[in-house]
Amino acid sequence: NEAFNYGQFSRTYISEGWGAYEFTKLLGVKTCMYCNRNYTVTFDRSLNSSNVKGKIRPVLDHLFEKAKYPFFGISIYNLVPSCYECNSGLKGVIANEAQEDHLNPYEDGFHDIFHFVDIPAVRNPMHSRDNFDFIAESTYYDIEWENFDNESYDIKILQRKGCKASNDIVSRATINKELFALEELYNEHKEFISPIIFSCSKYGINIFDHLKETFPSFNFTREQWEQLYFGSFIGDKNNFIKRPFSKLIYDIASNYRVI
Repeated sequence: NEAFNYGQFSRTYISEGWGAYEFTKLLGVKTCMYCNRNYTVTFDRSLNSSNVKGKIRPVLDHLFEKAKYPFFGISIYNLVPSCYECNSGLKGVIANEAQEDHLNPYEDGFHDIFHFVDIPAVRNPMHSRDNFDFIAESTYYDIEWENFDNESYDIKILQRKGCKASNDIVSRATINKELFALEELYNEHKEFISPIIFSCSKYGINIFDHLKETFPSFNFTREQWEQLYFGSFIGDKNNFIKRPFSKLIYDIASNYRVI
């Protein structure tokens, strides 16, 4: 039992030796690997002061439940940094059998299988609902910002056209989408999402040319403009774990050919 003592592993400060805090710090994952909505940073106050303690870290989800598979209890390949909502509020209330059927974020990429799309209540007929990998350059929101209504669209997560993943992987990714209520929860963030959709649909591929003309003294690279404008790392999917909503921003920008 001592060799697989997850309780001790989970409580150990970085300054006290190997444990959950050092693991998550070294891993460097700063957002939930399941939802990419919440920050999951690691901080250990004891590193700066031996007299003051206090620490935070991501919740560690067990891909294979530790009570059923004790040998995997503290295996780093079985521990997924996640937010409390995904680990305890959603996954933690279902049967163990269903828990083990979802996608392993270390092995299989949700990004390559599904993408976020915004489905307007009123769509331009030229845009096919089943062809979101090709969005025409012109906007299908012919309205101004003051008239933009959060109820005018819904966020959906659809399988990418031409996805080459196996049926088993697609099935597991679908379980992730449903298990962690991704569509429902992202639709609760429309105050954040709406300005992104509006600007992308309004300016499309010309958005950064417009910025360069507006701020000619700013000698930024394209990547710097993207990070400045969207406040996210959207050029490299490997950086999605650094900031919340990075995948959604990437997908929306890609749908409108901004990137």
